[in-house]
Amino acid sequence: MRADLFSRTFSTGRLAGLALVALAAAGCKTEKDPDDPTLLGAPPTTAYIGVEYYYNWGAYGGEGILDYSLTNAPAWLALEDTSNKARQGVIMRGVPGLTGGERGLDDLGKTEDIDIVTTDGRMAGFQPFDIEVKHNLVSVEAPEFTEGESPEISAPRGEHCALPELEPEGAHSVSETAAQPTRRVYAKVRLERPSVTRVSIAFQLESDFTCEDPVGAISRECHSADSNMGRAIVGQDIVALGSGSDHPVDEEGNELGYVTYQEGPEGFYDRGVVTLEPGISECYIPLEVIDDKVAEPTEQARLALTEVRQGLASLGNNNAGISTNLAIADNEPMVALRTLNGGTRDTLNVDPEVTDVTSAGYNEEQVYAAILTGEREGQVNVKLTVSEQGSTVGTGDFVIVQAPETLQGLTLDPEPGANELVFPAGVNEVQFSITAKDYADTAESLHDRLAILVVDVKGQAGLENFARGESDELMTLSFNRQITPLTWTDGFVPTDMATGSQGELYVAGRGSDDVLQVRIYDQKGAQSGSTLELNAGATATAAATEVEVYLALGKRTERVDGRSTTYEELVVAYSDAGQAVVELYRKDGDTGAYGPVFDNYRLAFGSSGNDAVKRVGYQGTNAELVVAGESDGAWGGQSNSGGIDTFLAVVETIGEELKLKEVRQEGSTGNDRVAGASTEFSTPMLFGYAPGVVDGNGAVGPFFYSGTADGAVYGIGGDASEQLRHGLYANSTAWLIGDGPWSYSVTEVEEGDNELERTTGATAGFVLGFTSTGVPKAAFTLASVADAAVNSLDKGVALASDVIAAGTLDGGQGLLARVTTQKEPELYQSWQKALAEPGVQFLGLGNYRDDEIVALVNSDAGHQILLFSPEGRLLTAPADNP
Repeated sequence: MRADLFSRTFSTGRLAGLALVALAAAGCKTEKDPDDPTLLGAPPTTAYIGVEYYYNWGAYGGEGILDYSLTNAPAWLALEDTSNKARQGVIMRGVPGLTGGERGLDDLGKTEDIDIVTTDGRMAGFQPFDIEVKHNLVSVEAPEFTEGESPEISAPRGEHCALPELEPEGAHSVSETAAQPTRRVYAKVRLERPSVTRVSIAFQLESDFTCEDPVGAISRECHSADSNMGRAIVGQDIVALGSGSDHPVDEEGNELGYVTYQEGPEGFYDRGVVTLEPGISECYIPLEVIDDKVAEPTEQARLALTEVRQGLASLGNNNAGISTNLAIADNEPMVALRTLNGGTRDTLNVDPEVTDVTSAGYNEEQVYAAILTGEREGQVNVKLTVSEQGSTVGTGDFVIVQAPETLQGLTLDPEPGANELVFPAGVNEVQFSITAKDYADTAESLHDRLAILVVDVKGQAGLENFARGESDELMTLSFNRQITPLTWTDGFVPTDMATGSQGELYVAGRGSDDVLQVRIYDQKGAQSGSTLELNAGATATAAATEVEVYLALGKRTERVDGRSTTYEELVVAYSDAGQAVVELYRKDGDTGAYGPVFDNYRLAFGSSGNDAVKRVGYQGTNAELVVAGESDGAWGGQSNSGGIDTFLAVVETIGEELKLKEVRQEGSTGNDRVAGASTEFSTPMLFGYAPGVVDGNGAVGPFFYSGTADGAVYGIGGDASEQLRHGLYANSTAWLIGDGPWSYSVTEVEEGDNELERTTGATAGFVLGFTSTGVPKAAFTLASVADAAVNSLDKGVALASDVIAAGTLDGGQGLLARVTTQKEPELYQSWQKALAEPGVQFLGLGNYRDDEIVALVNSDAGHQILLFSPEGRLLTAPADNP
């Protein structure tokens, strides 16, 4: 911009107008006029209190040396002397709060329409701009501290104070207490911009720990108060400078002059002042963490910057003070609880008939290991209790007894409920037993009770030479009250089972009068309520001895008048007169009994031939019923591939009626079998076996597909000798379980693309994992168990992130195995067991809360429900032959 030079009181608009008049008066010339005076650049729009503001303007044009001036500028801003300049331009500088009258914080705020004007004496150029003056904010930060350790100092940013030397140990004692070692730590203080003046800031340690006792004599009650858990004690856990420590020095051994310490009212150093010299933007406050012998969780304190004692800087936008949290991690030895196989989850039997701890047959005693890690001196103890979150029993419901041989002459408190373990000097692993008492049901839950063992932090609070927990939850114990197999002597033949939302057991099958039934049992194995008779109690068809009833449980949410209600539902499916039948029942919220969900609760549907139901499921995402089966006919709009095909049907609820929504039919030219089905995937999934090629995929044997729309069929078989007997979907993996004359492995061809390798061998069981699109993920081969060859693998179920497989060995024994995708599995994650009871054939497997493996079997003793711990220990003693 340019203008003729007139009074500086003229507006910039007036100046522009006068410039046009001057041009008109000049008339025509044959040579070019000089350029108008012009300013170059755009100065910073932000300035900071106490920080130099600087800008070097450029300029060109005019017929002589240019002069410069500011209008509407804040008092702190000025131009340098502009006379005798060898080049065009001018420097503009100032320090808000200092120059122009030392107005301090009164210089805060925004000044708009500041003008810088340049002139050659006849014409002028100008440039308007704004500047906002802000606080020069202070920030403070600190890394997490650990007792007995000094952290590394993070790399400085910008000009900084001398780095403190953190390595020398210090010492601290309060009142008459013995001195304890300390380790130096630090907090970092930063100015947003380097100040032109010295800035001194007061600091102080603070904590939310509250107690009327003096720091040197804090009572157990104060230590264990809920409000004090996780709170550090200033003077006992952390100080600014230890009572027996030297003043901190830099890395060259020179005493740090930028920090001073002051005693607080308790008589120890908990505060002080840190000073940042001009030009310094980063400095340090050395502190000391006391290395005590008390086991405690990570504790919190605060370092507060309370006041700017000297200079211009701001502790927050309102200058009221700032702080940073200080986290102090403990370094006492840690205790871990494990089963003897290395697990952290187990199930104990309790005898409903025995409640007296002194009784001769008092329940079941299981032995566990406590493992201590970390540095320590002398004896270490640990108090155990149950977590308040998740546990459904108290410490009085079980007894912990340490094995005498691990005490090495020490005497352990024998009182029941003491629940304290002792690690003598030099001993880092001890064994202990747990025995659980019986308990009563509550109206809220039928579930087996849980004890989540944790370190008793409150009980140990303030005590020295105790261990802390490896984690917040050390071990989970489930207390099982069904201690004998569930059996039937009234002619009932079970065909399927499931566990309910309260841990109850649902068993479907055929009664002695050929009426199809569902029976419900509580956690003691006693039948709960009356038998639910299917098909309104009508007698099954003539082929009743071959009818298999399948069941599944689910929840449906309905919204009526703006309110949502969730119902527990039971779906059953079976074959009747060559058709598939599905029935839907709903649990009464008041009585707990199941009844038809509506009048049209039963739907019979089928193909042009005979259909046999093999599985039923409840698709929770959309509350649809899924039926998988085998058919020698053709479903509507589809054709039979030859022999027996598989089908996957979806039944939906329309109003108060069940209706067939869609069916998918897949098969080979031979007789195909359904091995399993799942509703855990986004669409229903079917697992099958085909002696021929299915859907042109080129493979025979095991296959699977998902959804009822026409999609890919994934054939993974080697040849027809490879028998698929079960399939499930869990942990984002399609698991196929069976047996064949191979040994299996997975080879990575390239990233994200694997191949399943087969090596010829004797008959062995397999557990194979695939993605939902048929890419191999995992392969396990079970060739023998307890020196007996595996005859077949028949069933499977997910347990945590692993898979439980069950089958038979040569000679008729049952087998149970757990496989895991962990690269280095512990014993509890990878085991194989042969059942002692002869003639066991697995008909179904279930998982109760990852605490129990539930097995429906047929054996020499008849049909039974057996329970196993997560590590394969039989919880139900074998029943005598009926």
